[in-house]
Amino acid sequence: MQQKSYIQTELIVTKAFISNGGKLTSVTLRVADKNIDLTFAITDSSAIVINSNISEKYVLFSSMDQEMFFVLYVYTYLIIKLKRIYESEADIFKEKESPKFSKKIGLEVIRSIVQKNKITMNEVRNVYEKSE
Repeated sequence: MQQKSYIQTELIVTKAFISNGGKLTSVTLRVADKNIDLTFAITDSSAIVINSNISEKYVLFSSMDQEMFFVLYVYTYLIIKLKRIYESEADIFKEKESPKFSKKIGLEVIRSIVQKNKITMNEVRNVYEKSE
């Protein structure tokens, strides 16, 4: 339960950062399917850091060294797939979805903070009215 709480808190902070227009300098991804469970980070300078301590391979190339498999998987398959997805959806997201997405995330952050800290709507209104 403590791990889940940590992840939720980290997600709330990240959502707040994004909804305020912050720039991400790295993203940690977890990719899991029947062949692999891989956790790695990509930085804004395109560096990739694979966390081989918590990653696992299941089927493919079972005789290959695990770390080597992770590197090959990321560079020969996953990056290409992610790039194709990004290229096909980036313009649509930027034009149509980004403002709605930022607003939705901002509202989720407010709701989770209000619930977690048992803040009443009157308290929220008071703070908002004082800032006007």
